[in-house]
Amino acid sequence: PWFARRNIALFAQSDGMPRSKMVEAFKADVNSVIFGADSFWQGVDVPGEALSNVIIVRLPFSVPSHPLLEARLGLTACETLQLGSPFDYPNQVTIHLPKDLPDPSDQAAEFERRAIRAIPYYLEMTQGKAFVLFTSYRMMEAAVRALTPWFARRNIALFAQSEGMPRSKMVEAFKADVNSVIFGADSFWQGVDVPGEALSNVIIVRLPFSVPSHPLLEARLEEIRRRGGNPFVEYQVPEAVIKLKQGFGRLIRSKTDRGIVVILDPRVLIKPYGRTFLSSLPDCPRVVEVLDRAAADR
Repeated sequence: PWFARRNIALFAQSDGMPRSKMVEAFKADVNSVIFGADSFWQGVDVPGEALSNVIIVRLPFSVPSHPLLEARLGLTACETLQLGSPFDYPNQVTIHLPKDLPDPSDQAAEFERRAIRAIPYYLEMTQGKAFVLFTSYRMMEAAVRALTPWFARRNIALFAQSEGMPRSKMVEAFKADVNSVIFGADSFWQGVDVPGEALSNVIIVRLPFSVPSHPLLEARLEEIRRRGGNPFVEYQVPEAVIKLKQGFGRLIRSKTDRGIVVILDPRVLIKPYGRTFLSSLPDCPRVVEVLDRAAADR
């Protein structure tokens, strides 16, 4: 009604119009407004007067006075205010932090072997109902090969992104089978909402550091080096922290959701920068544990 009274056209992504068509219509009507979700956060260019205002309703993370966020948004001088979450994290989430897995920076192959074998231990805590978030398709494929018999014996459906099913179809199948499990990569760390019992467990296999092979990322890191900075501390850690928070955020989508988040990467405990990752997560119970050898090697 508000838009109608002012004769302002509203194009809402929830109405099902393809993004490209929405952008074309938006450009053609200089006073129009778009309500967009995940796919409008990047890859959309509207130069000129047509786009004069961007309202961010909710960021997928909360890091007060975050230098990386402010720089990426072009906010060279601004005030920030962090408001509380509507969720009761201390009573809705428990974080599990196994501390005896190898450091993937030094023992990548051994970490992969032990981490894959630890996944069933945590899946049994919730009888499935989990997202297992990977940072590489290669490790995901290795996990699928190693754990398919385990899933078959327990009659738990496994939907792996490495097998080519579209994300939307995977999510539909996951919601329809309450005990199923998704093995997901990059696109499952954000923009996926599964409230309720179907998602009771999020297992984060490795910290989501980006690989500095993309030209744009290489240029950003080189610019930090050029001015005498530390690219790892100033860019790669903050970027990974944001993505970790996005992955964590898949679990609690309503005030009635309950579950666990597992971070298999021991670097959150043994590396100095690990404190940055853990301090960015909501205040909730944390279980630092030594995995039983039988559990880690099952």
